[in-house]
Amino acid sequence: MNSEERIQACHNLITEEAVKEALKAHKGGEARLTSWQIKDFTSKGDNYASVVSSVELDFDLNGNDESITYIVKINPCHGMESFEEMTHTIFLKEAEFYIKLLPQLNGVLREHELSPLAVPECHYGTLEKKKELIFLEDLRPRGFKMFDRRKGLDVAHASLVLKELARLHAASLLLQKKDPEYSKDTLLHRLD
Repeated sequence: MNSEERIQACHNLITEEAVKEALKAHKGGEARLTSWQIKDFTSKGDNYASVVSSVELDFDLNGNDESITYIVKINPCHGMESFEEMTHTIFLKEAEFYIKLLPQLNGVLREHELSPLAVPECHYGTLEKKKELIFLEDLRPRGFKMFDRRKGLDVAHASLVLKELARLHAASLLLQKKDPEYSKDTLLHRLD
């Protein structure tokens, strides 16, 4: 399968049902999807373990026409069994983090009057093998840009990343202290 056929196979995993589920989870059951389309914004080679694309959608909410864009991480559709188990495990870990662990981490930060972690919100995920999808908040409207990974980070951006990583670790310690269910061993097991 050439790269264009592979990308098309990945796009075919994004169904109207999945788009509706993401919209419902994000905007509520009253939101009615009116149209949607896939818009790629990354270049070949930008991602390894998934294909990253976007879905632009229009919807009606309480009589108002609105639009939004979601970033969608998609199974890379390599078509090789040897990669499928690894791909599925990666998606399970990421979905577990966004859907289950992140709300707990942000909750404990709020309890300490601290701002939430600077990561995109997850609106929906489906983890059926060979059809994995994760719908995330599009951070581009807030000024985030796709960075050329081959250039390396400047000091200011590297510092921002390390500070946020430190906040993630601090939040995990606060969560462990608050709830023994999230002990170090349990957290590591959940993310394995």
